[in-house]
Amino acid sequence: MSTNTFFELETLRESVAKKFGGRLSTANDFGELSGVIFEATGHLISESTLKRVWGYVNYTPQARTTTLDILAKYAGHESFRAFCLELQKNSAFFACDKIIAADLTEGDCISIGWAPDREIIIKYLGLSRFQVNDGGKSKLQKGDIIEATEFLKGVPMFFARVLRGNEELPAYVAGKAGGLTKLELVSGKNH
Repeated sequence: MSTNTFFELETLRESVAKKFGGRLSTANDFGELSGVIFEATGHLISESTLKRVWGYVNYTPQARTTTLDILAKYAGHESFRAFCLELQKNSAFFACDKIIAADLTEGDCISIGWAPDREIIIKYLGLSRFQVNDGGKSKLQKGDIIEATEFLKGVPMFFARVLRGNEELPAYVAGKAGGLTKLELVSGKNH
């Protein structure tokens, strides 16, 4: 479905996980969720499809409309479209830890982390550009340049522009299944 945004999909996943009663983190969890959804809705979503929707394997950001409709029904909505309309009606401000690029000084370093065990250190270069100083276990590499205007703890981080040398890489998302779990300003020395 080309109109679903990451926010809508992430919110739907959170609603489904909450109704399911917990975090979806193992292969067995997705198998059990498949059965619970079938019992509740009469519609089957395979374990492998659920794993893809949650990014557990081969993340596919464009889930099929029928899959999204079944997930929305399980979460208590008529359809995915109805779920999205409800989200629009219930939009609100929220408080979270954040770091805004415009408030930084060139050379400031930020440590950000996300599940399962990813952590990177980035250095502010100015003009919303950061250099990766330590890519940790992420797919980002030391020396990559990323662009970001803000970082919000608990919210997935999107890097629409990632430069590796002279090559522009596809967009990158960190914390797609639960948002950033670590966000702190660290000393620029040693990083």
